[in-house]
Parts: sequence; C-alpha cells; structure tokens
Amino acid sequence: MTSWIVVAAADRVALLDYFQRGGICMYPLALCSLLGLTIIVYKAIYFRGIRLDGVRFAAALAQRIRERGRTEAAIVAAAEKSPVAIVARAGLECANGSAGKTREAMDECARLQVSRVEQYLSLLSTVAYIAPLLGFLGTVTGMINAFEQISMTNEVTPRLVAAGVSEALITTAFGLMIAIPTYAAYNLFVARVASIENDIETVTSHIIAELHPEALSVAA
Repeated sequence: MTSWIVVAAADRVALLDYFQRGGICMYPLALCSLLGLTIIVYKAIYFRGIRLDGVRFAAALAQRIRERGRTEAAIVAAAEKSPVAIVARAGLECANGSAGKTREAMDECARLQVSRVEQYLSLLSTVAYIAPLLGFLGTVTGMINAFEQISMTNEVTPRLVAAGVSEALITTAFGLMIAIPTYAAYNLFVARVASIENDIETVTSHIIAELHPEALSVAA
C-alpha cells in the first residue's frame, strides 16, 4: 500500500509540474475541465433518475386506459418522474375531450420537457469544441516563448530546442485530453435525448389511439 501512495504522490507532482510548465493557457483549460466534468456528472445522474422504458410504459398505459379509464391512467403516469410520463399525464389530464386539444397539450408539454432534458448540453458541446483550440493557442504562445529564449542564447543545442517544443505541446495534450471524453459524453447524452423524444412520440400515439380512436379513422 505504501508503494501505491508513493506512486500517487509522484504522479500528482508530475501533473502539477506539467501544469506549471504549460503556461497561462492551462488556467482556462483547467476551468474547461472542471466545467465539463461537473456537467457530465450532473447529466449522468439526471438521466439515470428519469430512466424509463418508453415502449413498455406506453403499452401499459394504453391497457390501463382500456381497463380503468383516463383518470386511473393519469395516476400511473404521475407516479413516474420521466419526461415521457409527464407528457403522458398532460394528455390524460386535458380537460377538453377533442383529439386536437389532447395532442396540443401533449406537444406543448413535450417541448418544455425536451428543453429541460437538453439543458447544459450546448455548454458541454462548447467545452468540447474550445478545449483543443485553447490547447493549440497555448502551443503557439509556447513556441513563441521557446524561440525567443533560443534567440537570446549564444549556443543552440538540440536539447534546448526539444525542451522548448515539449513545453509548448503540453497545452495541446491537455486540450485533447479534455475534449475527447467531453465530446464522447456529449454524443451519448444527445442520443439519450433522441431516445426520449421517440418515447414521447410513442406514448402520444398510444394515448391518442386509446382516447380518440375516431381521430385515427378520420386520418386513415
């Protein structure tokens, strides 16, 4: 166990050393890292809390409507925290009995719920986009500083050049290390949003079909 502590301490010192050598651009990169990690953890917990099998839920809700009516189905929907269930409840509790009003109520609720589901995703995308740009900026400024130091020396050695270039590339490495997992998480969350949207459309179709079968026959 002592060896693990020594290794962890050495890694921490090395990371701090890299951070100090990376220059001023490391500070906005650190901010991007903190912001991206915070959003990823928050959205992961959020999506876990609203997880719901939309197809099964829609089928179960349709069966409850057939067996016990609209009010009982609304009680079932109210027991779930998922945006799909919230949209379903909006349609089931619609005071007006027409198919158009029911769909309008569900569509309006769906827009609000999807907006909430997408919250902070644009910010996460921005972090994934600007992190490598900040890294490249740090590389450029680092190269400028390196060549300025080289120009002030009388003897230029390969070791001196390599040291300057390696320090300049640190920010690029950190920028990519931040951007890659952030962009991957963003794509996973976007896919989850698309799945929720499909589930909302599925439950909307089931509710309209059960409450207003005449609307389907007219459409056909």
